[in-house]
Amino acid sequence: MFLEGAQGDRVKRLVSTALGLGKVVEGHTAGAKGRKLQAYTSFGISSCHEPITEEEVLERLRLGYWIMIREGGIRKELEGVKGIFKRKIDFRRLGLATDGVDPEGFLTEGYLDASLRSTLKMGVPPKLAYQMVTLNVAEHFHLDHLIGSLAPGKRADLLIIPSPKEFSPQTGDV
Repeated sequence: MFLEGAQGDRVKRLVSTALGLGKVVEGHTAGAKGRKLQAYTSFGISSCHEPITEEEVLERLRLGYWIMIREGGIRKELEGVKGIFKRKIDFRRLGLATDGVDPEGFLTEGYLDASLRSTLKMGVPPKLAYQMVTLNVAEHFHLDHLIGSLAPGKRADLLIIPSPKEFSPQTGDV
């Protein structure tokens, strides 16, 4: 059985408390599939950053998960899931995540900006790539009333970029 014993009871209580407070519950479903993944889902887990193949992304999307595709210092999974971007699906539940970047990588490559550049280089349409690091993530974390898009009353950082396909923020006269 899934999540038995004291540890299972503890996880169930923690998830129940978080959901009762209106919070989202992040998941780690590495290697889970089929019935095991469905059982895990039934606890109220809302997202996962563990899918490393296109099939794993699709299975989790079908179960209602928000998927955070990792492209960081330790895990680089865009390549393994890139086929997902050729499908005719709703991409509103996809986001980018780094899941950690070491200090040297942070200085030489960047952080989430490096993930965004990798996504663009892979040929993902700019509109989708930018949506995955703004609106989609804000909606998942229930922050879209504050951030995630340009609209009256929302907070935003504005950057000037050479073109939608090249994320390298510029400064200077506008």
